Amino acid sequence: GALDVQSLEAEGFIPEDISIIQTLADQIAVAIGNAGQYTREQARSQVMASLVEASSELTNPQINMEALLTFAARRAIRLLKSNDSAVWLPIGRDEIELKSQINSPQNMGRRLKRNEGLAGRVFASGEAIRLDDYSDWEGRSSKFDDAPFHAALAVPMKWQNDVVGVLVVTKNQLGNVFTEDDQRIAELFATMAASAIENANL
Repeated sequence: GALDVQSLEAEGFIPEDISIIQTLADQIAVAIGNAGQYTREQARSQVMASLVEASSELTNPQINMEALLTFAARRAIRLLKSNDSAVWLPIGRDEIELKSQINSPQNMGRRLKRNEGLAGRVFASGEAIRLDDYSDWEGRSSKFDDAPFHAALAVPMKWQNDVVGVLVVTKNQLGNVFTEDDQRIAELFATMAASAIENANL
C-alpha cells in the first residue's frame, strides 16, 4: 500500500518528517500483513474443521449410496462456495454417468465417454482441471452447451490410485473463479468421498 500525507503549507515537510512517516508506513505494513495472515489462518482452520466434519458424516455406516452422493455434492458446494456440484461415477471402463447434481437435477443420467468433456477428461487422466470460463474451453462437450456456469473445477475421486469418480463444482458469475487453494481443498474432499463410496460399495 501507500501512506499519503499532506500539508496545507508549502514545503511543509523536512527530511526528518519523511523518515518518521516512512517508519510509520513500515509499521502499518507489518500490521496489515499480520492481519491478513490471521484472516487466512482463520479461513484455513474453518476449512479444515469442515473437512473433518464431512469425513465423519461420509463414514456413517447407515447412509446409502444415493444419500452419500447427494451429501458429497452438497458439502462440496459449501466447502468451495460454488453454485452447483455434481458427482460422476464410472459405467464400465470407458464411460461415466452423472449420478448426483444438486441444482441441475435435469442433467441426471447423462453420460460421457472417456476423454469427453470436462468430467470425461478428468476420468481419463486422473488429473484435476480448473477453468475460469467453461464456455471458452475448446474441450467442452456439446451435451453441456446449455450450461449456465462459467468457472468450473473438476477433480478425480481416487481410491488406491484408481479413479472411482469425478467431482465437479461450478460458479455462475463470470470472473468469480476457483483458486489453487480451492483445488487443493476439492482434491482432499474428493479423496475422502472416494473412500466413502468404496466402503459403501463393499
